[in-house]
Amino acid sequence: MTQSDSKSTDQPSLANTHLRVGKILHQMGDVDGAVTEYEKSLGYNPNCAEVRYILGSALVELGRFDDASHQLEETLRLNPKYARVYHILSDLARQDRYRFSTDQIDRIRQLSEDTSLPLEDECLVYFSLGDILDKSGDHDEAFRCYQRANDSQRRLCETSGAVFNPVELRNTVDATISVFDHDYFSDMRGGGLDTEIPIFVVGMPRSGTTLIEKIIANHAEASGAGELLDIAQLAINLPQSVNSSIDYPQCLRHLVPSTIDQIGQRYLQSLIDRCGNSRRIVDKTPANFLFLGFIWTLFPNARVIHCQRNVMDVCLSCFFNSFQSVTWSMSLDDIGVFYQEYSRLMDHWGEVLPLRRMDVSYERLVADPLPAMKQLIEFCGLDWNDECQEMKFGSKSVRTASRVQVRQPIYKTSVDRWKQYESQLLPLQKYCD
Repeated sequence: MTQSDSKSTDQPSLANTHLRVGKILHQMGDVDGAVTEYEKSLGYNPNCAEVRYILGSALVELGRFDDASHQLEETLRLNPKYARVYHILSDLARQDRYRFSTDQIDRIRQLSEDTSLPLEDECLVYFSLGDILDKSGDHDEAFRCYQRANDSQRRLCETSGAVFNPVELRNTVDATISVFDHDYFSDMRGGGLDTEIPIFVVGMPRSGTTLIEKIIANHAEASGAGELLDIAQLAINLPQSVNSSIDYPQCLRHLVPSTIDQIGQRYLQSLIDRCGNSRRIVDKTPANFLFLGFIWTLFPNARVIHCQRNVMDVCLSCFFNSFQSVTWSMSLDDIGVFYQEYSRLMDHWGEVLPLRRMDVSYERLVADPLPAMKQLIEFCGLDWNDECQEMKFGSKSVRTASRVQVRQPIYKTSVDRWKQYESQLLPLQKYCD
């Protein structure tokens, strides 16, 4: 075998090695490092559509939209039916960071009629087409596409058994309200870790949680940890931690101070490992509204920021986004049920929860950002810093559904967007009035 033959044989192996390393770094949150590895992988295998797609997606997270568009277009050159690519490009196009050609739109329409498409691809194609039609002002046809996308997504979830159960959610909220009453907070007072580091941003998805996190994280003494599963996982594992056969939240009655401190310290150390020794670290997991009583038990000096947005706007935005892991977002009725239960629990926390809480209106924030930002920073116990209003990201990645939107200057165009779809949203009215 000649030396050139040996190099040719090694190239696929080296490409796969760099791809694997890149994926590991990506999962660890080192998106810059991951991009470097993906680029090295492409150097050995430039015609790999999968790697170009992964690289393009990572570049979007870093806000490098022009570079991302180039990689994603190259992916489509290699594989014109790559549905996930169209979905990312449609996200960029919604924020005027990309413009589809007529040929591309025709191709997406053709794909939407392809009965051989896998269900996952069908779902993404219809979300993409919905975005394009919404942007062009064809709201009736756009809504039909979003409906088709969510129907496909729901069928996809049903095949894996991951379906929304409204009765289970109601039971969870009932149990939470029952356990976390005035007596609980009175009996447990005096426990938990004495720290003000964690700040919890909660609310409905698409209510502005990512924007709030970024405003705070731009402060020199604060950091953003993104959306974390840590609190939910600690709650799920709590029966095991307290040697109880009773599920969360009833098993909280078995907690002793030493166990509370151990669990709290574990979570706090995880935040510090991610973000360093900042004075404030933001966990912006919307679903943590379910666990605010547990959070108070661990961190009685923590702060909670509750993001609020017009109910119809926030529900519409949930329906128009592909939340594959959010099984309640795939039908208007399920969204309405979830919103009702979320509101019921947040009302309960307002009556009994001793945590410091600030309600932030998305509409007021975008209408007059500076005063709202200053109030937010003051609530966090920090001195105002002009950098907070500049929304700098540097090389920080954003991995939520708002990853493109949140990098734009604060804008008002999403306010009252639901009125463009008023007739289609009638099923929501009974839940939101």
